[in-house]
This record gives sequence, C-alpha cells and structure tokens, in this order.
Amino acid sequence: MALSDFIILIIPSLVILGCNFIPLLFPQISRLVYKYFYPKKYVVPKLTAYDYPLPPYPNTWYPVCLSSSIRENEHVAHKITGRELVFFRGTNGRVQAVPKNCPHMGVDLEYGYVEHNCMVCPMHCKHVRPDPADNIFVEETNNIIFIWYGESPPITISELFSQNKMESITILPYGRLSHRVGGHLVDYAEHLLDIHHAPYIHGVHITPIENGVRTTQYSFTTQFHIEKSDNNPIFTYVTPTFGNIQYAVDVNVCIMFIVHDIGDIEMVIMPCWINGFSLAKVGYSIIAALYTFVDFLDEAAYFSTKNHHVRNMKDSESPMVEFREWFHSTFYTRKQWEKFTLGREKYKQIQKLNDW
Repeated sequence: MALSDFIILIIPSLVILGCNFIPLLFPQISRLVYKYFYPKKYVVPKLTAYDYPLPPYPNTWYPVCLSSSIRENEHVAHKITGRELVFFRGTNGRVQAVPKNCPHMGVDLEYGYVEHNCMVCPMHCKHVRPDPADNIFVEETNNIIFIWYGESPPITISELFSQNKMESITILPYGRLSHRVGGHLVDYAEHLLDIHHAPYIHGVHITPIENGVRTTQYSFTTQFHIEKSDNNPIFTYVTPTFGNIQYAVDVNVCIMFIVHDIGDIEMVIMPCWINGFSLAKVGYSIIAALYTFVDFLDEAAYFSTKNHHVRNMKDSESPMVEFREWFHSTFYTRKQWEKFTLGREKYKQIQKLNDW
C-alpha cells in the first residue's frame, strides 16, 4: 500500500475516532506506527508443493477480485492457484473464465477483446468460450468474484455466505489494503488458535473461551477474549480464503486471501459493514482495517519464512492439532492425498540424488 493511500484512509478515521481517545490509545498507535515504517524484512523462499505438509491448494472457493474490477465487455488476467486465466464479463452480465492462452495457437488472450459473451483472440479472431472440460466454475456474491476448480462444487459460495449469516455484508470498494505473503492457507487459519503468540505480535494477552472454536461442514469460527478489555473478537471464515473479523458490535473487517501460486498469497484487508450503512460503521471499519493491516505484518513475515516440517506442539496447543486434522479431512479428497503422497516420495528421491 502506498503512503498516500495510508494517509487518505487514516485522516477521516482519526476524525471519526475523536481526539479525546488518542491519549488512551497512544501506546497502541505508537506501536502500529513503528510497525508500519519499520516492518520486518523477509524474503519469501521459493518452495515446491512438497515443501508443505499439506497439498498446496485445498478444495474450496478462491476469491479473484472485486466485481467492480470487471465491467461489461471488459476482461482481466489473473493467476489463481498457478493457473493463468482471463476473466471477462459479457453483455449477459455474467463473469466467465477461460485459460489465458488461445486453444488454437496459444496466443495470449489478454490482448484480445470481449464479443458475444466470448473472448476473441487477437491473432485469428477465434471466439473462445468456457470449456466444461476445464472444470472451472465462477460465481459472484457480495461484490466478490470467486472461482472453483474441479468437479461441480458441492455448495455455492453464496450459500456459504448465507450459512454464516454474512449475506448482508458490504465491502467498502475503496481503501483496499494488501501485501504479498508466503506460507500455506492452513497457517493463516490455525494460528487463530495460537494464544501464545499474542503478547509478542499484538502486544496483548488473549485467553480461550468456552466453545471458542466451531467448525461446520466447510466453514469455521474462532472467538477468544482479550485480557483487560471487554472485547471478544470473532473470526468467521466462510472458506479458508475469505473471512470476517468482528472486533466489536458494528466493527468489521474482511480478509481475503488471493492464492496466486505455491507460497505466493496476496492478503487483502478491506473495511466492511453488516446489516445496513451508517457513517459510524464505515469509520470504525476503516480504523479496524488499518489496525489489522499493520498488526498482521509480523505474522505475514513469519508465515512466509517458516519451515513447515518443524512442528513440536505443546499440550496447550492441542486445538491447533485438532484443527489441522479437521482441515485435512474437510478440504482434501483421498485421491488428492494419494497423488500428493506419491509425488512427495518421488520428490524426496530426486532430492537425495541431487544431494549426492
């Protein structure tokens, strides 16, 4: 995020917050300002799928971009889970996706144009339509475009939003905060159960609460208590790639993980509100989004550099172990695991030969 964007967001937020609160929040504000201007420096290592304990791409809906990014008869290229695609919106209003390279002679369709609800190749004017054999499903909900790969999805993304009572959520189309991070999606999900990191990363102490972790068929919710406060933040993840943080009543922030490739994730933090618009909701959500963006910088650094094969959990961290087992059984098929295990064994053998 550019410094100008940070200033544009922070000025109206401070006006809404009110100067009377600044002295009370000065320690937290000074800590966040230091984090923003002196972030942890890290290099995301180049890793393969087999450097992670789980297959890199769980079976779930993946966010692509905001709906407003693709207007009628416009198109845009995105790399999602290692696949280069062109997304376009035709006159029928639907967003569709096709592989980036024309099936005729491989020309890049990003240089083409939209016509008759198809992508037209700039080389031979071939009209390229979505092929059912590609197993690509695109859906829009709550002003976000999502994609699903593989066989027909067992549930739509709009149904998942409804199940989690987030169908009325509205995302502020401006002030999108993002940075590229590494690691695996499971890192960002299960660390919500790690109560021990909070004093070092966030400057607070947190304690678990009864029934603080709830899982459904495809979603999960985490809630905990911040000591010396009345706040019990609620993290609701519709999918491992999209969630909402409710810091307090009418204080919400959305987190979207755009998975570009193995170890290449774009973490996007967006102000949002639920059940109707008000200036107070917008103001509080902007403040919360700024806080979340800056305060998660360290975690992004650590997840990007961690060795995923080093894992010696304490007894108090057993909820993280249980959560990973749930994640494993929910978002991966047996066939997927068999293929991953076989590929990992071959990868290890090749590594041994290279080392020799």
